[in-house]
Amino acid sequence: MNAGVIQPKADRTLPAPRFAWLLAAFFAVAYPGLLIGARTLFFRDFGVIAYPVISYEHDCFWRGEFPLWDPYSHCGAPFAAQWGAMCYYPFSAIYLVLPPPWSLSLFWMAHLYLGGVGMFLLARRYCGNSVAAGLAGLAFAFNGLVFSSLAWPNYSVALGWMPWTVLLAEAAWRKGGRHLAGAALAGAFQMLSGVPEIVLLTWALLGLLWAREFLAGPTPRLLLASRHFGVVALVAGLCSVQLLPFFDLLSRSQRDSAFGSSGWAMPAWGWANLVAPLFHAARSPQGVYYLPRHIFITSYYLGLAWTTLAVFAAVLPAFPRKKTLLLAAGGAMVLSLGDDGFVFPLLKSTFPQLGFARYPIKFFYLASFCLPLLAARGAAAVLDAPPEDQVVRRRFRRTIGGALAVAAALVAWAGVLPLPADHWPEMALNTAVRAALTLGAGFGLLRFPLIASPRRRAFLAAGLLAALWLDAVAYSPNLVPTLPTEVFAPVETPLRPAPALGESRAMVSPYAEERLYASRVPDFQNDLLGKRLGLWANLNLLDLVPKADGGLTLQIREESQVEAAVRSGTNDYPNLLDFLGVRQITAPGKIVDWRERTNSLPWATAGQKPLFVAPGRALEAVLAPGFDPRRQVILEETADPAVRSLKFQQAASVQKAYFARQSARIQVSSPAATVLTVAQTWHPNWRANVDGQPATILRANHAFQAVLLPPGAHEVRLSYEDRQMKLGGAISLVSLLASLALAAAKPRRET
Repeated sequence: MNAGVIQPKADRTLPAPRFAWLLAAFFAVAYPGLLIGARTLFFRDFGVIAYPVISYEHDCFWRGEFPLWDPYSHCGAPFAAQWGAMCYYPFSAIYLVLPPPWSLSLFWMAHLYLGGVGMFLLARRYCGNSVAAGLAGLAFAFNGLVFSSLAWPNYSVALGWMPWTVLLAEAAWRKGGRHLAGAALAGAFQMLSGVPEIVLLTWALLGLLWAREFLAGPTPRLLLASRHFGVVALVAGLCSVQLLPFFDLLSRSQRDSAFGSSGWAMPAWGWANLVAPLFHAARSPQGVYYLPRHIFITSYYLGLAWTTLAVFAAVLPAFPRKKTLLLAAGGAMVLSLGDDGFVFPLLKSTFPQLGFARYPIKFFYLASFCLPLLAARGAAAVLDAPPEDQVVRRRFRRTIGGALAVAAALVAWAGVLPLPADHWPEMALNTAVRAALTLGAGFGLLRFPLIASPRRRAFLAAGLLAALWLDAVAYSPNLVPTLPTEVFAPVETPLRPAPALGESRAMVSPYAEERLYASRVPDFQNDLLGKRLGLWANLNLLDLVPKADGGLTLQIREESQVEAAVRSGTNDYPNLLDFLGVRQITAPGKIVDWRERTNSLPWATAGQKPLFVAPGRALEAVLAPGFDPRRQVILEETADPAVRSLKFQQAASVQKAYFARQSARIQVSSPAATVLTVAQTWHPNWRANVDGQPATILRANHAFQAVLLPPGAHEVRLSYEDRQMKLGGAISLVSLLASLALAAAKPRRET
C-alpha cells in the first residue's frame, strides 16, 4: 500500500454513484429555475461583465468567427487573449452551441458538480470513509465562497477541476504512464479557465504535496521528479495556445507589478465569519448581506459544522498530509487578511509579480479547498471510532462545545460592540440556527457508528448531507439571486443615432460611471435595466454598441492611458473625443440619458500633417488643448523617416470604409503622399496591405493606427492576426499528441 493512500472501508453506505446522484439532486433543488432555463444569474459581475462576454463569444461562434479582437470595447482590444474569456477551453462548447443564458447556467452547474464529485474521490482517498468524503464533496460544491464566485463562470471551471488536478497529479507521481496524461489534461482544463490565482494556488498545494512525497514517499525520487515536471511541461504545452497570447497581452497591458493592492482583504476579524456568517455584515438596499471592507467576495462561510470538523482534525494525532493541509489552509487564511495579517506585504515585497493580481481575499480559495479535506478526516475519525472508544468521541464533543461557545461569544461581541451597519437581531438568530444545525450534525456523526442496519446508516448519511446542504444554501438571504431570463433579451437603445463599427462610438461619462458602479436601486431588475441603458461595463456587447471605454480586464497600456485621461473628469478633451469618434456621451448630470456630439470624426480619416514628438511625449501632445485631429496626427520621432516629408493634404479623403470585427477595408484618394489615420487601438498583431502589398502600421496619436500612402487612389486592408496564438497552437497540438500517446500506453504497476 502507498503511504498516504487510505483504502476505503468495506462500509459502502455512500458509494460514489449514490453520492453523485445525491449531489445532482441538491443542485436541482437549489436551482430549479436555472436548470430549466426560466431564470438566470445576473448579480454583480455576472450580469455586467461575464454574461456580455459569453454572449459576444456565442454571437461570434454562430457567425463563423473566432473572437481574436473586440472592436466594441476600449477602441478595440484583444479578446481571446484575455484571461477568463475561455475561448480555448474545450467545454465552452456548452454555452456556444446551446442558447444562453440557460446554457451558461448548465455550464457553471456542471463544473461545480464535477468539483464536488472530484472532492468526494479525493477525500475518500485521503480518509478512507465514504460518508466523510461525501461531506467534503458537498462542502466544496456548496459554500459561501462558491456562491460569491458565481459572478464569474470561469471561477466555476477553475474550482471544478481543482480536486481532479490534485487527485490525478498524485496518481501520476506514483504510477506514471497514462496517469501522466490524465493529470496533464485536468491541469490544462483548469489552466484554460483563465483564473491565474486559483491555478497558482492549486499548484502551490501540489508543490507542498510533492515535497512531502519526495521526502517521505515510496516512489524513487528521480522518478518522482521526472513525473512531476513531465506533468508540468505537458500542462504548459497543452495551454500554450492560450498562454502565449495572454502573456503577450499582459506585457502590453495596463497591469504591472504596481497595479495590485491589498484592498478587499479579509477584515481583521474575518475569521469570525467562518462561525457566524453575518458577523459585522452590512445589508445592501437589495437585501444582500456583504462584508463592508470588500465586495469582491460577499461571503466565504464554509459551514460551521465543516469548520468544526476541520478544527477537530487539527487536534487529532498525526495522519497522512495533516501538516501539509494545515500549513496550506493556515497560510492561506493569514494571507487572506492582507496587511492585517502582516505576511502579505512581506510576500508582495519579495515577489513584486503578485502585483499583476489583486485582492488578498483570493488566497482563501486554497483554504476552502483544504478545510473540507481536513473536515473529512475529522468526520472519518468519529465515524470509524468503535463505540467503546470514548476518547475520540469525548474530544469531538468538546470541539463542538468549543465551537458553540465561540458562536455565543461572537453574538455577544456584536451586541456589545456593534459596527454602524450591523443588524444584530438577524445576526444572532442566524448564528443560533447555524449552531443548532452543527449540534444536530454532531449528534448524527456520534450516533452513526452505533447503527448496525445498512438501510438506517444510508438514511442517516443522506440526512447529514441534507442538513448541511440546507445550512449552506439558506444561511444568507439573496446570496444567489436570480431574475427571469428575459432581462438579457435585446432592448431598444436610447442612443440616436446608434454608434456603428467604423462610424462612431459611445462613452459613459465619469459622473454616470461613478453612480452606476455604486448603484443602490432596490429592485434588481430595474437596476440591471438602468445599467444596460447606461451601457455600463461590458453591457454594450449585448447590443453590439462600440464604446471608447469598456469593462475588459486587460487593455493595451497606451489606450488605457488615453481612456483614463478622458474619463478623469478634469477636462472634457473635446478634440480627442472627436478623434475617438465619440458621437454619443452620457448627458451632463444624467445616468441613462445620452447627448449627441455632432463633431465626431469617423474611425478612418486621411490627410493630417504628421507632428513629431520625442518618445514618451505623444500622450501629452494628444491631451494638449491645441491638438487638432482633423489637421494633425501625432507620431514619435522614431517613426518611419519617409513620413517626415508629408504635409497636410486637405484634398486627401476616405472614399469608403468598411470595418468588420477584426478587419477593415478602406479606400483612400489623395493627390500626394498622405497618412491614413485609424482611431483603433494599435497592436503589433494588426497587419496592413496597400493595394495588395504589405505596409507598416505606425503608432499614431499615442495609442492608435496610421498607414503611409503614396499619391493616388488606394485600397487599404487591415486584419488582425495573432502570431502568438498560431505558435502556441502548434505547441499545444504537439503536446496533445504526446498526451494521447501516453494515454494509450499500457498500464504500469503502482510503485
